[in-house]
Amino acid sequence: MSRPGYVYHLREPVGYEDGWSMQRNLADAVSRGAMPDTVLLLEHAPVITLGRRTEPGELHVPDGAEVEIVETDRGGKSTYHGPGQLVCYPIFDLKRHGQDVKRYCRDLEEALIRTLLPLDIAAIEKSVEETGRCMVAMEAPRTSGFASELVAQVQERCFYHLEAPIERVTGWDTPYPHAYEWAYFPGPKRMKRALEKVMAD
Repeated sequence: MSRPGYVYHLREPVGYEDGWSMQRNLADAVSRGAMPDTVLLLEHAPVITLGRRTEPGELHVPDGAEVEIVETDRGGKSTYHGPGQLVCYPIFDLKRHGQDVKRYCRDLEEALIRTLLPLDIAAIEKSVEETGRCMVAMEAPRTSGFASELVAQVQERCFYHLEAPIERVTGWDTPYPHAYEWAYFPGPKRMKRALEKVMAD
């Protein structure tokens, strides 16, 4: 049975504390029945959250990094959020969903996968036709990842429009300890080098 619901998509980056306050207010309204189930979509200003399982010495932030550090009462360890990373906060009354937390988590995971699955390859193709350039960035390993699939599709569809090789900026093909995730992620320096390369004449 379908139920009405709200989806809020905030377009500007939101501070973590502001986003957390917004979630608490929405949760109160949903639990009282004043609002239907609600999904909040937003991007955070740069922040590292420290969950209940964060271990001493786990966090390594580069000197001069403009990132807020916030302790939370949520599970998990340290997590980075920032602009360009869309975060989904579902605020549901589980009494309306069978009060089965495990099933709810599985259903939520499936819903997100189904939402993200469609790839607007036509829009990407149009962009490459107009610019003659393409750079793909992804946190996951370089080999056999989604970035590889996207590069292959762009190459197949836009070969005659490309004016430079496609640049791929990804994580490394190796396991890594979370203490070194800043070195693993495709950070600003690697992105800058890739952009300069793909835009070179």
